[in-house]
Amino acid sequence: MQYYGICPASCGELIQGQIESGEYLSSYCVSLYSKAIITEQTSSNTRLTTYPKSIMAMKKTFEFFNEEKALKNLSLEMVSNIPRSKGMASSTADIGAVIGASCAYLGIDISPDDASKIAAKIEPTDSIYYKSLVAMNPLNGNLIKNIGNIRGLKTLILEPRAKIKTKDVRNKLGYSEFKKSNILKYNEILGDFESAIKSNNLKELGKAVNKSSLLNEHLLPKPYLKEVMDIAMSLGAYGVNIAHSGSVVGILLDINDSSANYKSELINNNLAKYFGRMYCLPVIDGGINYGRMS
Repeated sequence: MQYYGICPASCGELIQGQIESGEYLSSYCVSLYSKAIITEQTSSNTRLTTYPKSIMAMKKTFEFFNEEKALKNLSLEMVSNIPRSKGMASSTADIGAVIGASCAYLGIDISPDDASKIAAKIEPTDSIYYKSLVAMNPLNGNLIKNIGNIRGLKTLILEPRAKIKTKDVRNKLGYSEFKKSNILKYNEILGDFESAIKSNNLKELGKAVNKSSLLNEHLLPKPYLKEVMDIAMSLGAYGVNIAHSGSVVGILLDINDSSANYKSELINNNLAKYFGRMYCLPVIDGGINYGRMS
């Protein structure tokens, strides 16, 4: 018998910062996926993926539900088309897919809240397990607030060759001090972001996103961010978001807007040399899908 879990990627975060209760972020999902497959075997030979975090996700899911299931007689395979170490939640998606497949194997449903808490025990996590946009604490997986849905968006993803590890950003000298010293600004960004979502105002959403991108430049500078932002806004984009602990940049566009003009301007300004890949994906609902394979 086989069981699957599927989880989407993100293109960085729309906003990320810190409030009085701790850190927050709000990720959005795009149509790239990680898939986990758990297979029950008749032999005692256990075949597991080479990704240690995926194995840990399976173990911690069993522990969370107090299931004494051993990994014996199980195989775990991972399939993903999400770029690695770019800030697209590849690791969080892997973990989410494994959590989903593990729950399908156990015959148990899991909430986004509980999945996020399991993931946060492994590493700082993203908010991609929720169907809608939320603000959550990436360090403990606690939900701060459910914000709402956005419709009619796609993103032009600018993916450079540079790879960045989240832990390297968090270990940077002055990281925590900067966030704590800017709590008022981060509070304002979160408030503006929430108001924009509640009123379905994509232009105001873009303004909040831009503020977050620029403020967090102090923590992880993005080459050519100002140039990208100038081009994007001049052509009518809603905003430009970043991976706050990764290298990708996303230009937020109306679903009916053509990305061709944006690509042309980026190429004309020699930015394609740094951003090796430029491709457009729809913004989709988040969440982990899981079940038994036929």
